Amino acid sequence: MRTLLVGFLALATVCCSVPLSSAQDTDAAGGDRQQVLELIQAGSFEEAVKLIDEGDFPRPMAQMLYRQVMNAYMQKGNVGAAQELLEKNIAQTLDRATRPVDLLSIGNDIRLSMMLSQQSGKQGDVESWVDAAMAKLAAMQGSDSEKNSVEFPLAFAKMTALRGGGKEEQAAALADEYLTRAHALSFEGQEGEMNRNLLVSALTSSLDVVAADKQPAIMTELRELVTANINNDPKNLMNISSYSQTMMMLVNRLQGDQPDAAEQALAELREMLETITEANADNEDPALKRMLDNLNRSAASLAGRIEAAKKFAKLIGSPAPAIDAQYWVHGEVDLEGLRGKVVLLDFWAVWCGPCIATFPHLRHLHEEYADDGLQIIGVTRKYNFQWDDQAGRAVRAEEPQADEDELAMLEKFITHHELQHPTIVTPEKTTMNANYGVSGIPHAVVIDKKGVIRLVKVGSGDENAKAIEATIQQCLQEEG
Repeated sequence: MRTLLVGFLALATVCCSVPLSSAQDTDAAGGDRQQVLELIQAGSFEEAVKLIDEGDFPRPMAQMLYRQVMNAYMQKGNVGAAQELLEKNIAQTLDRATRPVDLLSIGNDIRLSMMLSQQSGKQGDVESWVDAAMAKLAAMQGSDSEKNSVEFPLAFAKMTALRGGGKEEQAAALADEYLTRAHALSFEGQEGEMNRNLLVSALTSSLDVVAADKQPAIMTELRELVTANINNDPKNLMNISSYSQTMMMLVNRLQGDQPDAAEQALAELREMLETITEANADNEDPALKRMLDNLNRSAASLAGRIEAAKKFAKLIGSPAPAIDAQYWVHGEVDLEGLRGKVVLLDFWAVWCGPCIATFPHLRHLHEEYADDGLQIIGVTRKYNFQWDDQAGRAVRAEEPQADEDELAMLEKFITHHELQHPTIVTPEKTTMNANYGVSGIPHAVVIDKKGVIRLVKVGSGDENAKAIEATIQQCLQEEG
């Protein structure tokens, strides 16, 4: 997740920056800009931010420099500081914007804030930011295309926030509204390309928000649209990005339940990447080369996930392998007494942002079903972390930690996150993770009352959470 967020920040630095207003602006700020970059390089992030705040930078350059600092914070693992700086940047953008172009970055910034909040546990005021930006935009002068390029990403951020806040009907209504508006745009002339990209974004953002019976048609339309775009112009960076992201999303959606279909979609993606590479053979742009290298690496990673999904399919219906506990933290369970209970194994780590993002759902499952016979057991191992009382979080230790010290850190971590179920720490040379097909975390396994594996899911998110809860409900209703 940290790599993804750093990549998102880097992309935002490129995609959301606009040219400086003049060469004079560049020259006037050049010296201070170099000082900021040198401070970032030296790790003096607070001093760099102070210099940006006090310097007379054009707003686009200030935004770019803030993102440089945020990127550095993320690389150091300081998510809270990155989120705090991002929210400061959002507030400044809202305060100083006078034209639609001044708000171009805010949709991406809000989306990034939501991603950071999954790791920090601190929720930003997304709906208020969006409503304030929308109100400001409505009062500005500008063409429909200028305003749409700002308004649509804001709406997409808001529907995601509504859905995450349990307001699913409002999110679905907003998705329907902007899908209708996107389909009504003109796809001819100079604005055609931008409007097609807005439609791609509308379809992508709406996919998990609309009713389930509408999702297959949206996925089909989205796939056909990005394929047509890339076939029409395989040299267009936006076409390359939207096609690749769409196909990777499709592979991710299929790999759990339909690994063979995911494999076919991945083969299509890889074939298209070869076509794109050939079409751009004479393009020496290093940014394009990095993009294609990253896409090919991501495709290789997806191939590994599909193979893992095939292993998961073989696990379903088989007896659950033994639980291998070297230590117990935050309680202990009699393993012999698990027969007749429904068991949820949650493989996780203290450094794993997506794992932490699942904790609210784990608390919900315990509170809702523990009295009915659900037993949740966390599964982790020693990672040489210690607890930072001042920061209120786990940090990697510089010196090797004794087992009792790492266990004390885990107890504080679990208590801090208000988890109510016990966790085991596996031995260093355990085969338990391999036996359960763990290749990434969070990795959840639902075991029924007869000790048979019924579900394996990897990753966080509402889709996995719903599948896990539905399987638990079904298993609890069955005879032991």
